[in-house]
Amino acid sequence: MRITGLVILGFFTFAIGSLCQAAPRPPEGVYSSPQSAESARAMLRDDYAKFQNNDFKGAADGLAALIHSPGFALLNDQEQHAGYYLLGVADMENGDNASGLKMLQIATRSSDAVGVEWHARLIAAFALQDYNDCIESLTTIAQKWPSSLSQLNDQAIFLIARKASEKSDAAAVALLEPIHQFHWTPLDRFSKPDRLWLTLAKAYANLSDETHEIAALNDVHDGGLLVYVRGDKRFDGAVRANPSHYDVRAAIEAGRGPLLETLLCANDLDGAAKLIISELKEPSSRGDTLYTLQDYQDDLKATAIEKETRQRLLSVRNRPDVASAISAVGRVEAYPVLPPNT
Repeated sequence: MRITGLVILGFFTFAIGSLCQAAPRPPEGVYSSPQSAESARAMLRDDYAKFQNNDFKGAADGLAALIHSPGFALLNDQEQHAGYYLLGVADMENGDNASGLKMLQIATRSSDAVGVEWHARLIAAFALQDYNDCIESLTTIAQKWPSSLSQLNDQAIFLIARKASEKSDAAAVALLEPIHQFHWTPLDRFSKPDRLWLTLAKAYANLSDETHEIAALNDVHDGGLLVYVRGDKRFDGAVRANPSHYDVRAAIEAGRGPLLETLLCANDLDGAAKLIISELKEPSSRGDTLYTLQDYQDDLKATAIEKETRQRLLSVRNRPDVASAISAVGRVEAYPVLPPNT
């Protein structure tokens, strides 16, 4: 995945100035001339020039040699930071996401790390399906640079949020609270963020934080999701406090939310199958439907209605006509972390 434009922009924010600065002269006689700080700095400039010229193989080879040379330790912190960052992205451009991720993990430890570096790290981690690293990267982006969430694929955000909720309630809150505070909305105008706010509310409920739980639930308007809220005993207090907000019939009649959850709760599996097949044929609804059909970890905290509805969905998903419709549009998690044309 080509992210060179973002990388060059990010590199300019912290590295070019440092490359032009005079570094402290190393002690005489400690290293020979080819291993000196000035020689290492010249190598870094040369490798950056290769990077700019799209010679990623040459840049990666040169940067790897530089980082393992004695002279690299004589560079200042910003220059070393730039070296790790550029090597990480060069590795990614060469198709080596594993090595790229290792370098970007080192680069993002720096206090000078900027948002584009965390985006690059997220892209590498997502390609490797290293979801723990995805959670850390996306959480950092959401907390520090929430406006840049618009650079990411909606479904990738939904997937990583689900992985965070499976990891722990604390991880879910750390990721989703800043996204909620930012009032994030998906790029796809047919998609809604409501399921993220329900996930956030569940995490707060498990942490016995009723104030934040209710704040998250107040932004859940989808009729299908309100079915879950009303069936979850943890939310009884919130429902009693504001019953009109949780009126499922009113929400559906107002066009807030698809009917899939309602059909599943009513055990109308034939109707659910027809709806899924229809939504998979429409580009506008395909992403949300594929997300709904993904495999989930067993949730020990799931309510009885959630477990029963999930089993019904899995039953519908395994029907030959539904399975055929899924295979026609690709693997359930077949989407990149970046949206098209990024």
